[in-house]
This record gives sequence, C-alpha cells and structure tokens, in this order.
Amino acid sequence: MSNYGFRDNWKARHVKKNKKITADMGAGFAFHYKDPKTKTGYAGNVIFSNILSRTWFKDASSPGIIYKQYFDPISLETLALMFSLVDFGIKEWDTGRYVPKAFKEQDIIHNHEAFHADL
Repeated sequence: MSNYGFRDNWKARHVKKNKKITADMGAGFAFHYKDPKTKTGYAGNVIFSNILSRTWFKDASSPGIIYKQYFDPISLETLALMFSLVDFGIKEWDTGRYVPKAFKEQDIIHNHEAFHADL
C-alpha cells in the first residue's frame, strides 16, 4: 500500500499519518480516483494498472495472457474486485499500524456490491 504513503513504522507520528491516510482514502472511496484529494479521474489511480501488470499480466504464463478473452476489455466484475481488494488493504491500516486480516466475503460484500453498482 505504499502507493498511498503508508509507513510500516510504530512511531507515533507515522501511526497518526497512517490513520489520516486511511480516513482520507476511505472517505467517499477516494482511493480509486487518479487524484484522491479532488476525487477526479474515476478508477484512474495508478494502483490499478500496477495490480494488473504485477498479477494478471506479469509474464507469458499469467492469467491475463492465457485467458485474454476475459481481460479484453477488463470486466466490471474484475474492476469491482480490484476496488474491493484495495479497499480491504487500506482497512488493514485503520489502526495506524498494519494489521493483516483475512479477506472474507462477508466482510467485503457490501462494499463490493456498491463498487459494482457504481461501475
């Protein structure tokens, strides 16, 4: 989550900054905008192209290459999943410190459905 400026540091100033980032990125789901501060550039945050290139299009054996028909174009469901993953990752910092959590459907379904409807 370095894309948003989180620092895995227990110093009070970093914990405070991490909490602020969590609040700012979560407010109105600002995390997915190209410019989260002004909430412009819907779904344009660089984190999404990073996710695609590092996971589904990393090399010739990656799912995005093998199953190209499912990624051209990127489906709304795939975008909603990416939004859900990033939202979940941000919430792992909500205490100001990184606390890993299990990615469970019952914990993310409400926001996932909201992201899908919004898309």
